[in-house]
Amino acid sequence: MFGNKITELNAEQSKLFNSILPEKYHKPIWVKSDFLSGDLFRRAKKTIDEMEAQIYDLEKQIESKQKFKDELLETINYEKCSVLKIYNTNHINAKLIQMVDVGIVKSFTSASSGNRLEGGLMQLAVEKVFDDAWKTSNAQMKGLNEVKLEFLKKCINEHPECDSIINYQVDFRELGSTGNVFIYMRGTAAITGNPKLDKIKKGIEDKLNAFENKYDVEIPNKIKEISQAFYKLKKTQSSIPNNFSGAIKLVNKLSNE
Repeated sequence: MFGNKITELNAEQSKLFNSILPEKYHKPIWVKSDFLSGDLFRRAKKTIDEMEAQIYDLEKQIESKQKFKDELLETINYEKCSVLKIYNTNHINAKLIQMVDVGIVKSFTSASSGNRLEGGLMQLAVEKVFDDAWKTSNAQMKGLNEVKLEFLKKCINEHPECDSIINYQVDFRELGSTGNVFIYMRGTAAITGNPKLDKIKKGIEDKLNAFENKYDVEIPNKIKEISQAFYKLKKTQSSIPNNFSGAIKLVNKLSNE
């Protein structure tokens, strides 16, 4: 068995040798030349370090689950906001839920004055929100759309069942000549029947289910899987030979156990 003519382990011996190594280093047949670099032990140590880092990263992900969930819910709220129906009048078939309002001061970088506001430029911008929301970049529209988004998010957060806003109104008041404007939005959260919202609900439900499965099942299972391989390799690491003769001695010992 220790003759110089032996240049490879047979299939059974190779299987025994694989049993002490990380799976990524397994070979169907181990040959003498595989040990010429003499760094198998070093590679195993590197794998142990990588596994430890993976476990740590996965555990940190679980610890941050609520943070990631809040971010997901924020994204979902954006989706809902984009399809809510908004009426600036009443709706004959609406099921009323509750009034919602938001008041925020916005600082506009563009020049403005009370006279210009009274002249209808701001009112025109308010009306334009309905047709051009989320698209324009001038200071007035940007401020209005930011307040509008906060208003819609409040509607959804406080009343998840609402699919529409009725009696939607916007008021504004310039605060002195500083360019600061107080924007006040109000409306009634309601249910009117909204096919667009119904359409995205299934996708939202799938996202939430996938998220819970990832953090409650997939990641814990991955931690368990890596941990098992980690502790097994830690246990066998000291047995890993760096030369072919050492490998032969090891598999002979393993075959007799």
